[in-house]
Amino acid sequence: MLSTTPSNQGELLIQQGELAGRRYPYEAIVCQNPTCRCEHVTLKCFLETPAARPPAPVSVCLEMDLERREISNIEERKGNPTARALAQAVAAESGQEQWDQLRRIYWELKQYWTEHSDLEQVEVSFPPDVLAGAMVGYYGVFPFARRLEFTHEQESWVLDDQYCCNPKCPCQEAVLSFIRLPEEAGRGPLQPTLSISYRYRDGKVSRLEAEKNPRYSEQALLESLKKPVPT
Repeated sequence: MLSTTPSNQGELLIQQGELAGRRYPYEAIVCQNPTCRCEHVTLKCFLETPAARPPAPVSVCLEMDLERREISNIEERKGNPTARALAQAVAAESGQEQWDQLRRIYWELKQYWTEHSDLEQVEVSFPPDVLAGAMVGYYGVFPFARRLEFTHEQESWVLDDQYCCNPKCPCQEAVLSFIRLPEEAGRGPLQPTLSISYRYRDGKVSRLEAEKNPRYSEQALLESLKKPVPT
């Protein structure tokens, strides 16, 4: 668990135009719903330096749309010349690097709220075929959950866990898919290297693939998964 929120504060430096050289401290804000994929970050930009802020600092909120890579509320700033000038300057200077940085901030904050939300109070949507016995992945419900990574035979692995969410089903099994991470990222979607059915009441394991000479042992992978991760 994180003890504090990730870094959600920074500073905008305008490099061109009439605001060139101006610095604006900002606070990044995302919605706290761990299941929401809104793809929006609010940049609350303060128009004064921290030392000069009055008790109620003047601020401008820029709604950064990560999917469209645009400031969605820029047209709403027509009646405020200062706010509109700042919005236009930020829009003009936001390139690939800036949008990538905003996406990292978005993911870090959404991960924080996923780990700090009362999940029993969160409204969750399940696939329509869940009552028919379809397995539901944890990341399919909470997309910003931190990946469960571990090391096995000096290789990097990640676990994908899926569960039956039918309240009328008495099963006590989960499907665990072990995915070996490639040495180079960006080589297409990740595929399970080995999948097992894990009965979590008694720890009984059965392999889902019918491989006679598997390279990896499911028991060895489980033991590597259970090892404490250095912090």
